[in-house]
Order: sequence, then structure tokens, then C-alpha cells
Amino acid sequence: MTKPNLSVQPTQLLDIESYITRYDKLSLITLQRLLFLARHSPSKEVSKEGFRILERRLKSMGHTKLYSEVFGTAQDSGVAVASRGTEGGSGSDSAMDLDNSFGVSSSSGITTTPAGDESSPKVSSANTSTASTFYNTPSEFGFQYDSHFVHTTEQNASYQLQTLEANLSTAQQNLSSKGSIREAFIALANFYRGQGMSSEAIIRLRHAQEYSSDRHQSDVTLSLAILCLEDQSYSMVQNFREINDKNRNDWVYDSKLKCARALGYLGQGKFHDAAVSLLGVKHVDFTQQLNSVLSAEDIALYGGLLGMIMLDREDIEKMVQIEAWRERLELVPFLRDAIRCYMRAEYGECLRLVDNLKGWIMLDLFLSPHVDTLWKMMRDKCIVQYFQPYMSLSLTTMKDEFGFDSVDELEDAVALLIESNRIIGARIDGVNRTLTGMSAPGLVQKKRNMLMKKIAFTGDKLIDEVEGMILRMSCLENNIIVQDKSSSYKSGRRGYTGGRFDANISSDEEDHDVHML
Repeated sequence: MTKPNLSVQPTQLLDIESYITRYDKLSLITLQRLLFLARHSPSKEVSKEGFRILERRLKSMGHTKLYSEVFGTAQDSGVAVASRGTEGGSGSDSAMDLDNSFGVSSSSGITTTPAGDESSPKVSSANTSTASTFYNTPSEFGFQYDSHFVHTTEQNASYQLQTLEANLSTAQQNLSSKGSIREAFIALANFYRGQGMSSEAIIRLRHAQEYSSDRHQSDVTLSLAILCLEDQSYSMVQNFREINDKNRNDWVYDSKLKCARALGYLGQGKFHDAAVSLLGVKHVDFTQQLNSVLSAEDIALYGGLLGMIMLDREDIEKMVQIEAWRERLELVPFLRDAIRCYMRAEYGECLRLVDNLKGWIMLDLFLSPHVDTLWKMMRDKCIVQYFQPYMSLSLTTMKDEFGFDSVDELEDAVALLIESNRIIGARIDGVNRTLTGMSAPGLVQKKRNMLMKKIAFTGDKLIDEVEGMILRMSCLENNIIVQDKSSSYKSGRRGYTGGRFDANISSDEEDHDVHML
């Protein structure tokens, strides 16, 4: 399908320094965002700047693991970008594996732009599982691996780890207060987190949670939620709310946890749950409260986009009436206007505005793996609602409205909607190129036929149950016992022979029998 040209402004792509300052500079997710932008940006200037900022931050944090995996493979992964596109993303396996291990998809689905329009990335219609044409590496920009930094930092980290473990051992042996033990575990968790070892950090924070009072539970819980997101343990994030958020009536804590849970749902592909969680963040002051994971712009983009795709029109109207969400949507003008067009049933313009966002969404760490799925869901929803008021509609008109390449492509999309019962009672007229719905009497008759089938099925089921009940009552009245062969006491049962029952049982014996069904 031919998509409208994307209108991502050059300043949006080139001002990477301003973009990344929205997030906590010590967060691993911030580093993941930087790495994703640097590797998959169609702009060489943005890619080079992204690697420069990433190198500087990794050295300042002493994050030797990620530094070695990004810049240590630079000498082995200097494969031309065009070669990656034509050969299905071939190149350094270690570089590709790094994307997966740090939650960064190596398949951004971005293709090259026409000459003269290099500032506006275009979205490939292929599935996101296809390798990206853009896969930049540090070696392309002359970055060198600093082995001296790695060796020195790892030595210092080894000494620091010994000190932290000694502090923990001392606190436990001296039977110190819970607070001292908790702080020792948290210090160890922060150390492992700084080394990129999220799994080890989660284990230490779990121990810290055991020594936390109610006053500290929320802080430890939020730290655990963020660590689970960094480690891509999305299912674990869902457990924290039920266990911990009842301990404190704190809107900041509640909003942070909702955002973390929303990212967990998004990572699992549960778009509706993610939308509901984000729309629950209703406080206007919640801006920089969770910048280690999300910025205010991200909350607006994720919540608004998922809400528009997954929620009913009434729920979307309630969303835009919330003051906090009206202010947030001003941060993403294309999305704000798209929601307005959707509410006015201007579906073609709505899709064009959403498409204007795709160039940037393809470079977003959390949304990029789902961009094709979300786009299809949004388009299908618009097609269904576009047809609802009509009895007959020209497929040629719909093709122009929704930007399909041909009527045949539109027919395939509509046929899938009819087969999945998203469009009920409609037929495609391949000769006249129209989509025709049933008349009102026809729909009534179809519903009546479906109801009669349901009644017939329910009646047959009722007859079977009644006959079974009558049979059981007859067995009771005639003192007949139905017993499985494998019953433990069948060998002592008188009158039982080889799986058949002897009906000639005396009345005296019957008084002592245990009747079973």
C-alpha cells in the first residue's frame, strides 16, 4: 500500500541532544534509546551524534559491558549499510545479538528516502521482522575501542564489588537494623545495574524488599519495576500493583507504577491494557517523575495512540476531556489533530496524520516493534467505522480515501474484516466494485436465523440433560448401582459379575447396599 509522504521535520531528527535530555542520563533505558537511534537513524549526522553521546555517557558511568559490546565490535562490523539491506541484514552476528540482548530491535523497518528528501525517513510496508536497511555501526564514523578504559574500570569495579559485599556481610552478621541491611542490598543492586547486569540487580532488590518497611516499599517496588523493564521481564511488572500499591495513597507512586505496567503490557503486545494503564495517569503535574523510563511526550504519544486504536469512541471522548491529557496532547500536534479528525469521522485525514508520525515512531525503542501491527489495527478500525452509516459504498472511493494502491488490495483488506465479523452482513460486488451491506429486514432475518440455531442447540442440550436425569432417577428407584470397574471395593460387591450387574438381589441384601451414581 502506498503511504503518504512522511513530514518529520529535520530538526526533530537532528536535535538528538535535546531529545535525550528528556530522560535520566544514568538510566539503562536511556542508553538503549540512544543505541537504537544511533543504529537505525536514516540520518548519518544523527547516527554519529548518537554514538558520540553514547560513548561519552558509557565512559562516565563506567558501563564497560555495553561499551565493549557496542564499540568493541566496531572493528568487526564495519559492513556497508547498503550491503546490509540487500543481504537481509547480514554482518556481525555479535552486533545483531546485542540489539536483542538490550531490548533493541535490529529490525526497524525503515527504508531509504528519495534523493533530495533525506531528512524524512519512509516506513517500509514489510513486516518488522525484515532486516532494516539502516544499520549504522561506530566504525563508520571512526570511533575507536578504548581498551585502557575498560581494563581500568573493570579493576575498580572489582574492588568496589568486594567492598559492597563486605558491607552487606557485616550488616547481616552484626544483626544490624533492617534499614542497614536494606541499604546494603540496594547499594549492590545499583552496582549491578550500573554494570548492565539487570538480573543480578533484581535479585538484590528482591532481598531489599524483604527488609523494607511500609514507608520504603513503594521506592523499592518502583526500582524493581524499572529493572524488570530494562531486563525485558515484562510479565514481572504486572505483579507489583496488586502486592504493593495499596500500602500508600500516593498519586505520584500510583502514576509511576501505571506507566511501568503500561510498558510491560506494551512489551507483551497487550495494547488495550497498556492504553488503559496510561490513561489512568490523570495528574497534570506528572511530567519528569519517571524520566528514567518515559518522558511527558512519550506518555502523550503512547497513551494517545494506543487509546485511539484500542478504545471506543466514548472512552476517547472522555480522555480528551481530561485536563492533563489535553495538555499532554499539545506536545504531539500530529497525534492531537489525528484524534480530532477521528472524532469528526474524517478517517482518511486521521490516517494521514498518524502516518506523519511513523517516521519518528519507527525510531522509538518501545513502539518500533509494533508499528506495522498498530498501523493495520488503526486502518481496519477506520474502515469498519467508515462503512457503518452506508448500505452501499464504492470501493474506488474508499481506495482513494485510505490510500490503497489498487481496488484489489482494498478488497483483500475488506474481505478479511468480513471473515473476522468486524463488518457484519456485507458483501463485495467484484463487478461493480462496491461494498454492499444487508438491508434492515435482511439483517433482522439473519439475526433471527442465528437465534433459532442457538435455541435448537440449547434445546438439544436440555433434552440430553433431562434424559440423563430421568435415567439416574430410574436407577435409584430400582436399586441399581452404576459403578466403575476400577473402584477399589468392586471385588467385595455382591451381585457384580464381569462388568454386568445381577438384578436378582434379595431385599435383605439391598438394605445393606450403598447406592451410588
